[in-house]
Amino acid sequence: TTPTIVVDMGGTTSDVGVLEKSGFPRQAPAYVSIAGVTVNYSLPLLHSIGLGGGSIVRHYGSEVTVGPDSVGYRLESEGRVFGGKTLTASDISVASGNAIIGDKALVSQVTVETILKSEAVIKKSLEDAIDMVKTSPEPLPVLLVGGGAIIAPPKLKGASKIVRPAFHDVANAVGAATSKVG
Repeated sequence: TTPTIVVDMGGTTSDVGVLEKSGFPRQAPAYVSIAGVTVNYSLPLLHSIGLGGGSIVRHYGSEVTVGPDSVGYRLESEGRVFGGKTLTASDISVASGNAIIGDKALVSQVTVETILKSEAVIKKSLEDAIDMVKTSPEPLPVLLVGGGAIIAPPKLKGASKIVRPAFHDVANAVGAATSKVG
């Protein structure tokens, strides 16, 4: 097997790491920062970005931003496809036809320009995050998990293939519920 990049996309953030050929996560360098404190613990390498299903989409003139602020766990009450007033990354995925959640009619007024610009920002953010954890330029498989994975594009630069397993939206929750306490 080859190393695989794992992207856990939630409502607020995306956490990117690497599973090595051995099946174990790639370890971070000797010193890591936890809540601003530098420590010398053996921890998995993890790169986090402020991009998730609840990331807020905003217009600044002709520019569009996606995140890092988010409605997070309030997506089902604040996202437009659920009857809320906030345009989110999930709303963009539904408006473009890439995701089936909520009521698509509630995002029918989102312009093609907004959709395309938002998707470009999401794609670039994910590609940059993937590039941060790679140690060589060769493309690697990317495994997408978490409820926010619906916002990821079907192709990413630096990815040899993209895999969204069945029940990807609860993969992290299932893993946490069944893992050993360590």
